[in-house]
Amino acid sequence: MTTFFERLIRTLLLVCLTAVAGSTAAAEPAMQASAADTTSRRPPPALPEAVRRARLDAITQARAGAYEPALDQLIRLRNVYPDSDPLFYDEMLVRFWAGQRQPILDMIAGRSLAGAPAYALLALGRAARDTRDFGAAINYYAQAVAASPESIDARVGLAMAYSDYGDPRTARTTLEAVPSATRHTTPVLVPSAYLFHQDQAYAQALGEYDLVLQLEPENRAALRGKAQALRALLLPRQALRVAALQPDVLTPRELNRLEADVLALDLRDAIESPAQRYPFPGIESALQAIAARLAAEPPASELARLLTYDRIVGLAAAHRRSEAVEDYRRLIDADPRAPRYVHAAAGNAYLALRKPELAEQALRRGIEADPADMEIRISLFYALIELERFEEAFECIDDVVERLEPVRAVPGSSVRQPNPAHTRATIVATMGRAYADQMDTAEQRLQALLAVAPNNSQARYELGNLNRWRGLHEAADEQYGQLIDRFPADEAALRTALARNRFAQRQFAATGSAEAALYREFPTDTGVIELHNDWQVHQLSQLIIDAGFGESSGDTFGSSQYDVDAWWFSPPQREAFRGFVHSSDSWAEFEEGNHARRRIGAGVDYRRHRWEGRAEVHAARFDMGDPGIALRGDYRASDHWFLGASAEWNSDATPLRADGQGIEGDLLAFATTYRHNENWFVAGSARLQSLDDGNDISGFGLNGSYRLYNGYRWKLDTYGSAGLTRSSLDEPSYFSPGRAVDASVGLRGIWRQFRRYEHSLTHRLGGDVGIYDQDGFGSEPIASVDYEIEWRPSTRWGFRGGIRYSRRVYDGDTEDGLFFRFGLEGRI
Repeated sequence: MTTFFERLIRTLLLVCLTAVAGSTAAAEPAMQASAADTTSRRPPPALPEAVRRARLDAITQARAGAYEPALDQLIRLRNVYPDSDPLFYDEMLVRFWAGQRQPILDMIAGRSLAGAPAYALLALGRAARDTRDFGAAINYYAQAVAASPESIDARVGLAMAYSDYGDPRTARTTLEAVPSATRHTTPVLVPSAYLFHQDQAYAQALGEYDLVLQLEPENRAALRGKAQALRALLLPRQALRVAALQPDVLTPRELNRLEADVLALDLRDAIESPAQRYPFPGIESALQAIAARLAAEPPASELARLLTYDRIVGLAAAHRRSEAVEDYRRLIDADPRAPRYVHAAAGNAYLALRKPELAEQALRRGIEADPADMEIRISLFYALIELERFEEAFECIDDVVERLEPVRAVPGSSVRQPNPAHTRATIVATMGRAYADQMDTAEQRLQALLAVAPNNSQARYELGNLNRWRGLHEAADEQYGQLIDRFPADEAALRTALARNRFAQRQFAATGSAEAALYREFPTDTGVIELHNDWQVHQLSQLIIDAGFGESSGDTFGSSQYDVDAWWFSPPQREAFRGFVHSSDSWAEFEEGNHARRRIGAGVDYRRHRWEGRAEVHAARFDMGDPGIALRGDYRASDHWFLGASAEWNSDATPLRADGQGIEGDLLAFATTYRHNENWFVAGSARLQSLDDGNDISGFGLNGSYRLYNGYRWKLDTYGSAGLTRSSLDEPSYFSPGRAVDASVGLRGIWRQFRRYEHSLTHRLGGDVGIYDQDGFGSEPIASVDYEIEWRPSTRWGFRGGIRYSRRVYDGDTEDGLFFRFGLEGRI
């Protein structure tokens, strides 16, 4: 109640004083305009003493923090004296004290600032800075410097405005224009440190803050600035010690961040340790410290949130990926605005766990958080590749390559050198083509890189991988061999690649020792784990089943027929040997009666480096009579040339109709293949079969395939074959023409419908046409159409099934056949 009456009396008094002042002003003679400027307005009258006292009272209230009543009083005075500059600038100053930045900028809209006091210009400059109108701030501070050249505040404000405007050079020049006597005083040193900080020259900023603290050990601005500079220099422990010198130098949030920084830096140092090996003791120690701090912190606090971020990164780095993604899933449910490095760590963990859909989601969140982060985009590329969204993947990685400069200047020098980030992204983009089966394109790009930079270890390593994927193992060895002594970036990667190449070349002893050492040292590395799993599969026994049945309109080889072959191979013995059991059944329906051939065999399989061989002894299944022997040997002469030979006594290749008549035969065969790469090959064969009815059958064949179209999922091959057969016996009781020639060409389309790591589903559809010329019967057209589906659910199992329709000609008679075929291969 007292306050209300005081304000009422003050208002009445002001009204009375205003009325008196108005009458006094009316009585004062008007100022006459000069003859030279008859249009100038007369200056506002001086304020009466009572108004000056009221004005002073308002300022006193404002200084005490009572901004609202002070502003009310100044506004009432200005309503009476609207042209009074002192009252105008007083109101502006009080509004500035009250934190009303935009209103004071609105006040001066359209008003000339000629003759404005320096304090008003300083307030306007600061208001413009606070509202981020840095151009206006520069203008106001420049006028303040002009109005009061000796004002340190004006020059400091102008320098700060230039810094905010993004012109650090002019900011520094402006600040150095202060009188030399003031350059080493606190009002100049503190802004100087700020400018260094803004320019990321944190060490120089630290030096300025130390000079201030020598003059004023308790200067809060210097203590705060020093702590922030130490944090920027990745010295959070030292920053915490500075903050402890005086309470509230840093806010609780800033202190929390420093505590998190300490733990995060310990974690980062552990992650980046070059000698780090499983079980990652440094990372685990840092994770334990983070866990202990989290246990003492309220779950909803900011520090707990920051530590959770670091925990996810640490778990991923320690290859505790399942825990990392579980923490990430809970985090995203509660806090979807996590920083990009958390999304990146989770995305890479999902990739390692073979969950590319979830990896894509996490990585896209990371890109939203930081669109400029190229590493996240590279990880996204890998996720898209695993999802077989190749077009998107290539757009993603090619965009990364375009965003990075191919060359960059060496710091502090005019020399320019290749940008490693650009080179790496280019290699990743190149290998992306290889992942999509574009091997030729990938090889051309890698060769072009090496032509420019022969010592690029990463490019040479990937060229080795590419050759290995193409089956060119000697070429891969050549590339890997140049890297053995100079590939420090990822020791596990090169050693794993070498072991895989040995594996593919059947160097099992070397593979086994290399795999054991790698798994002991890097048991959580993805590539090592995959090699370990494949090696474990190799140690298992193997089951192979191949079966077919069908019908033909004629009975040259049986009007109805089927065959089933099954092999069981033991686990490897002494690296190169496997025992096996072979069951063989074939049956056909003939005019003269049905016949079945049922055999059981056992033998030894040998595989070592360039050689593969097999020896089998077989006999009739039920009485173990009618024994036979089958030998086969294959030799890999080089990456491109392959040789093979086989010899059989009492051969299973004897026509079933002849076998039904008690005829036996022996077989000798040779084959050679030139395989350029996955795109084309050509093969030739020769065989001589001698039957005990006196018939000697010789045959020569040539076949090959060439890829016409190689898309990401669709491929188109053309293939062809030609053969010549001769028999020494005229008109035997089974089909064996004296001379026959056949030739055919065809197309085969391949559609990989689905692939997810080892799991794949592939379709093949082909058809061929040709001609068959048999001595004594002339030439007739032949044709066939076939379809096959192959399903591989894992590295251990594979299934296939197919159907084939064919039209053939035997002794001038056309026979149409429809046949089904099934296969299974598994590890037990």
